[in-house]
Order: sequence, then C-alpha cells, then structure tokens
Amino acid sequence: MRNESWAKTVSIRVADGDMVIRNTSDALSCLAHRWPGKSNNPSYRRALRDCEAALNGDMSEASARAALIVAAMASGLRYEVHDDELGPLEAEISRITRDMVWEERFARI
Repeated sequence: MRNESWAKTVSIRVADGDMVIRNTSDALSCLAHRWPGKSNNPSYRRALRDCEAALNGDMSEASARAALIVAAMASGLRYEVHDDELGPLEAEISRITRDMVWEERFARI
C-alpha cells in the first residue's frame, strides 16, 4: 500500500474544526469519518474511490488529492492548499486572495 507524504498539504474545515491532510490515508480518514453530507455528494464518492485506488497503487496520489479538493469545493467546505515552496509573502497573498473569493461567493448566496 502506497501512502507518500504530499508535497502540498491540504487543510479542510469540517464541522469539528480544521483537518490538515498530509497524505492519502489522512484524506481517506477525513472522507470516511469527518466529512459532512457524505452520501448525497457524487464528488465525495469519487474522492473516496480515488483515495482507495491511490492507496492500492492504481492511481496517483496527486489525482486523489485533486479529487479531495474538488469534493471540498462541491460540498462548500473551506479548504486551503499549502505549498511549502511559497515564501511568506506569496503565501499571505494567496491566503488573502482565497479569502476574498470566498467572501464574494457567500455574499451572493
């Protein structure tokens, strides 16, 4: 079973707080145990399948991470991708930009 650390970790805000996901096992655990509205979301089911496939070596872990992010977006969950290669200024610009996009999105609802 593969389970390499991701170069870009993902934080997802779930009902009981933020979860930092560092690898495919973390992603599968988040999907299985902490994800809201599991059964009604096709993106959720796809992410679950893709994470299982990645752990079995049938899919890349990058694809599983992408499926997790799509599921978070489709579920309306706030998420953040952490790129360790960004410097402090770039990371802050990315965070502020993402926050502004979320604020605009929810202002229309």
